[in-house]
Amino acid sequence: SFEADVRELPDALELTRSVRLSGGVQSTLKVVAPVTRAREAVLQSGRLLLFYVVLNSVVLFLFGALWLVRAVVRPLEALTRTTERLAAGEIDGLPPVAATNEIQRLHAATEALVGSLKARREKLIDAERLAAVGAFASGIAHEVGNPLAAVIGYVEILGRGQRSETERAELLSRSQGELLRIDRFLRDLLEFARPRQVALVAVDVVAIVTVALRCFEDQPRAANVQIVRDFPAAEALGGATMLRAMAEAERLREVVVNIISNGLDALAGVAGEPRLTVRVAQGGAGRVMVEVSDNGPGIPAEIRPRIFEPFFSTKAPGKGTGLGLAIVKASVAAWGGRVEVDEAPNGGARVCVFLNAVTGEAGNRAVR
Repeated sequence: SFEADVRELPDALELTRSVRLSGGVQSTLKVVAPVTRAREAVLQSGRLLLFYVVLNSVVLFLFGALWLVRAVVRPLEALTRTTERLAAGEIDGLPPVAATNEIQRLHAATEALVGSLKARREKLIDAERLAAVGAFASGIAHEVGNPLAAVIGYVEILGRGQRSETERAELLSRSQGELLRIDRFLRDLLEFARPRQVALVAVDVVAIVTVALRCFEDQPRAANVQIVRDFPAAEALGGATMLRAMAEAERLREVVVNIISNGLDALAGVAGEPRLTVRVAQGGAGRVMVEVSDNGPGIPAEIRPRIFEPFFSTKAPGKGTGLGLAIVKASVAAWGGRVEVDEAPNGGARVCVFLNAVTGEAGNRAVR
């Protein structure tokens, strides 16, 4: 090292020179100069130089780091946060940044991307609005226009006369059926679109499902279907007398009736032994589950995401309004629950309604 090299120097410098004195005498001149103090001064200067070099390096590093943070790191962090908001679907303007040309170009490119995304979002929103209006108009035209055209046809036939009393009664009966179909559709439409106040109470889910099942006891479409009830015993409930959930009693009955009715429609024409299972159980995580499954043809996976859309129906024209499951989903969501549709273990369809469970004394006074 530098210090070791300096310390290896001798303590003194000797200068020897031969001289001739007067009279011809030859002599030797020897000069000895001590260098200890000079050596220490050199070492001290070296230490000071090293200190200043280190100090300048630290200062330059700190200033460089501060510049890097202000000019690069902070603008990149701002761009990163904006990118994360974009990924989350929040399209907001970018704050101005004072940075290097490269960062400014990156900021400008990101801002241009945000502007493009905003424009595309507005176009998509407009397209979705138009599609929704189109679907709404198409649904109304289909559900009202078709039976209304039938009624007009029947009235024209009656207006021509020359019909027997039996034929006139048959045409009037058909007209009444088509008008009732329009009335039912309009009632469902108002039920789906009308805002309402939700008054939740603790309900006995098993009792309400039992009442819903009684609606189908005398229906011809349920005559050849084996309806299985799978309700938990008191022992399975840990000694409780009922499964309770927060809902609206009458509307929950309508929800269950709607789902069971769809299941029975799916079993129409099924060969073998058509079976529909209605199960009530604890759904885990503070939930009560109502499950309706069948061994019918099931619901194709590609249309499952659409079955809750208004006016979407897989039934034949005149057999459904396409609003039943939309009302089911809206009602259950208003109670804080959810509806899931998937494939049943036996290959048919399975619809599960999950409701918020009630425990304690409040649940023991549940509405049935």
